Amino acid sequence: MQKLDLVIQGPVYPYTHSIVQQYRTLEWVNRIIVSCWSDDEHVPLADKAVKSLPLSNNGIGNRNAHIVTSHRGLQEVQTEFCAKLRSDQIISNESMNLMYEYSFKRPDKICVAGFYEPFPFHPRDHIFWGPTEEVCSVFDIPLDPQEKIEMCEMWPQKGSYASYTRAECYIVSQYLAKKDCRAKIMADNPKNFLVDFAPQWTEAKELSEELMPEYFAPFPKIDFQWPKHNLTSYNYEGCAAFYGEYWGER
Repeated sequence: MQKLDLVIQGPVYPYTHSIVQQYRTLEWVNRIIVSCWSDDEHVPLADKAVKSLPLSNNGIGNRNAHIVTSHRGLQEVQTEFCAKLRSDQIISNESMNLMYEYSFKRPDKICVAGFYEPFPFHPRDHIFWGPTEEVCSVFDIPLDPQEKIEMCEMWPQKGSYASYTRAECYIVSQYLAKKDCRAKIMADNPKNFLVDFAPQWTEAKELSEELMPEYFAPFPKIDFQWPKHNLTSYNYEGCAAFYGEYWGER
């Protein structure tokens, strides 16, 4: 059995301790790395704890915070394959085993929690699971200089994302810019290609439909709790209807 390191990324919550304890019971887990912040207290007992200094600019949708804590944790991984998970979500062991098996049927892909069909280069960013070198490369990208502002998440109404990229699109387009020169042009010119209703949106969508399946694969639906938002399960039906999210087949 091939073992994986897990990176649990994000602020420490009271239930982050139980997440680490639960995942430690999985027989294929090698090491658990907690990547959090210097002001987090009572860090769970893990094989490795990495603390980052708070940022002056967390970025829109906390993208910069996500990038920093993910990359710092992934740099500590020692296995060929790894999983980057979140500190605020409790995934059942049954679903963890499902994702383990699913990912090894697609060893050349980064598996993610889902794809959003309406938006270019837009996975759901809850999980990044796959070859360590590639998962680390996803977060080995520049921070977004745009200051954090309140965003309008609605679609298809015109809101703030008509001026700024969505966090997932920013991260993935920066990663794919290292793979494809066309993606780099789009990442360097987001207002022309990547923001909602961009003038060359169709070109970005077409390239996304070409590149996303080449480098990423969506997991099937899984069971997880999101205590921070008082959710005992993910609203798959609503996210499919309102945001066009879709998933892989078991």
